[in-house]
Amino acid sequence: IINPIIGKEMYPIFAYRFAGLDPENGRPIGVFNGQESKDYNKIYNSTKVQDLISMGSMQPVYFGSFRNSFSYRTWELSFNISYQLGHKFRRQSFNAFQFYDAESGHKDYGLRWQKAGDELHTSVPSFVYPVDNNESQFYKYSTALIEPAGQIKWRDIQIGYSVPSFNWKGIKSLRFYGYVNNVATIWRANKWGIDPEFGQNYPDPMSFSVGMNCKF
Repeated sequence: IINPIIGKEMYPIFAYRFAGLDPENGRPIGVFNGQESKDYNKIYNSTKVQDLISMGSMQPVYFGSFRNSFSYRTWELSFNISYQLGHKFRRQSFNAFQFYDAESGHKDYGLRWQKAGDELHTSVPSFVYPVDNNESQFYKYSTALIEPAGQIKWRDIQIGYSVPSFNWKGIKSLRFYGYVNNVATIWRANKWGIDPEFGQNYPDPMSFSVGMNCKF
């Protein structure tokens, strides 16, 4: 379901304003009614849509692909490079409530605030007990976790060989080919190594195939 908002993208991504971590205890600081606040219940449950930060489009603003084919005598080579640019995505991070409630961890736990001064080089809040679900949800949907989603991918490559002057038992032509899918990521805008298409830190699995075409 799409609920368009005048003046915004068709697929916008909104976030709570993140104002850093409290230098005394490492808890995230938000903004409510224009003032810095740690009243997570009000921030998460009472912030109006117009007070959220519009971070741009979740869908690529610019996208396309380059398909190139080369041939030399009986050999053929083709490859495809695609790009998606100008959009954003929300990355996952350590969520204290999910860790406590569902034992679901995240490697960002190692980046959490632990002592005064950590707020200068991390945005991951401290882990405190009792856990406040509103606090965890505020951080999960805050501007701290919005990242650029632009990337350029080498999607596939194919090489083929046609047997010249082939004619055997009714087969008039014979061609062999090899195909590789998800070759590599050429460039990615986010610094976390996350694939924005899948929200994961590991790349698309590379797959291989070989085949044969014949005509009768």
